[in-house]
Amino acid sequence: MNQEDRLYGLVRGGSWRVDDGTEFACRIEDAGEVTLPSGRVCVGDPYMIDAEEQTIGHVLAPGRYRVRLCIADDGAGNVRVAGAALMIGEGDVVSWERAAYGGVEPLDEDELDEDEEDEAFGYGVDLASSCFAPAEMIEPLGEADDDALDDWNDLLTESIEAAEQGGQMYCEVSAPGGSLIMFPSGWGDGFYYNWWGLNEDGEPVVLLTAFDVLDAMERVE
Repeated sequence: MNQEDRLYGLVRGGSWRVDDGTEFACRIEDAGEVTLPSGRVCVGDPYMIDAEEQTIGHVLAPGRYRVRLCIADDGAGNVRVAGAALMIGEGDVVSWERAAYGGVEPLDEDELDEDEEDEAFGYGVDLASSCFAPAEMIEPLGEADDDALDDWNDLLTESIEAAEQGGQMYCEVSAPGGSLIMFPSGWGDGFYYNWWGLNEDGEPVVLLTAFDVLDAMERVE
């Protein structure tokens, strides 16, 4: 199955079989809303996110945007967030292109080496978490001292632990500058890419982070 089919699966759900034969039932679950006062959205590991490096280059209209998660369940205790989508516009997704950080879209991918490509289109996760957040909330972390960063990390941990105790995989975290939606990143730590899902007019419908749960999958009829 090609990359585009895999991405469609992450926004539509359904039943999928991965390359080792495991079948996952995928449901789409609403995780809440992110308010973007300036339309600038950060995507990354909330414990190490950097607004300077991890703000998506394409600025959205200011407003509230719903977050939907593709939750994959193999029926044997493995329940993972396979993809996370920020819902942006109207219409069906008809094509995909990678979403770049840093106000540098469009990029000529053929001119990028591997490290530049990773830096432009994806992010690393070290603590098994990811998020969508307003840039205004993340920017102050760049100048925060160690005590403030410790407080930030404690806030994240306490928020997700409280959600998990209530049987929920995701949570909203509020702080000066706004609130973010935080969720687990697939199987955990790794490197993940961001994608625009575009409608027939070439306008963004979703901003998707694809985790590596449903690699090499095929739809189960």
